[in-house]
Amino acid sequence: MEQKSEFVKITIENNPFISKLYQTHWKNSFGEQKEHYCSNAISHVSFLKEKYLPLYTNIGKTNSSGISYEITQPSDSRDANKVFLIYDVPQYFDIPNNNSDYKIYRIKQYTGYGVDITKYGSVSSFIDNKFNKKRRKSLKQEARRLEQNYDINISYYHGKIEQKVFNEIFDILFVFLDSRFKSMGAKNNHGSQKKMEWLRKLFFDLVNSKRALIVVVKDSNQPIAISMNYLSKNVFFSAFPSFDLEYSKYGIGNYVVLKGLEWAIDNQYVFFDMGKGSFGYKDKWSTHSYPYEYHIIYKKKSFPSFSIAMYLKIYFRCKQYFRIYRDKYLRTVLGILKK
Repeated sequence: MEQKSEFVKITIENNPFISKLYQTHWKNSFGEQKEHYCSNAISHVSFLKEKYLPLYTNIGKTNSSGISYEITQPSDSRDANKVFLIYDVPQYFDIPNNNSDYKIYRIKQYTGYGVDITKYGSVSSFIDNKFNKKRRKSLKQEARRLEQNYDINISYYHGKIEQKVFNEIFDILFVFLDSRFKSMGAKNNHGSQKKMEWLRKLFFDLVNSKRALIVVVKDSNQPIAISMNYLSKNVFFSAFPSFDLEYSKYGIGNYVVLKGLEWAIDNQYVFFDMGKGSFGYKDKWSTHSYPYEYHIIYKKKSFPSFSIAMYLKIYFRCKQYFRIYRDKYLRTVLGILKK
């Protein structure tokens, strides 16, 4: 059984979260009343100004699966006395700083999980190398029972989808997500009407421009598991997998993730990113875990910028420490209660 290994830096190509399409949809839905800003030295990322401070946050904030950027020459004189906060930068992203005028504070926040799929020629190879004999047998039995007992077929949407078909799939996915979160006693952070409509418009355009993939597992013509996934040129971002809880005993959640992983391997992606969050399957399936970082950027010679950046650095580090101790406390309490 394969053990987790250290991540290798990746230069992400055609990142969907910094695409003009993604940024336009976000600005139209959430940023109309805010000042927009682009630094000539911080490439690929657009910012929105916060209300009270000279603080600029990346478009999308924490709703992406990974922001990539590069600090280049020459410096931008307009950046003086400004601070830039970029949320959710996976530590395995290669982020070059080629300008000594700018300082980056990298603050670890959440843990992300993923699979280095360059090692595997097929999804069967991944299963054989990743899991022990008992787990391999269980996965194969669940898939066999599902396919024998139901009329299972798989649809992949990548490059063209009609609006009506997309809306039907999208609505069913969010019914699945709501049911799943309720069963776990958790809140669906994507469930607000405004955020749902943003995602609906965004994903429709991303799929039709081949920047996203939808995997639909059907029983006859009825979807029973769906995953919506963002695509760069070399990284597959598994974003919204969910399923009909009635099919849980057949391992339908594992099944739809495997179908996405199979597509990524067949299409020669290098990394299958499962995102942040401590859902149990991520830790079991991943070959790598990595920190998501918040990046605080400012020009070194600006004291006001330094002061704000230092405050943010301390604030986010304290927040992370409290989160770690809270989780340790909860695990200890749950361990005692189980005894």
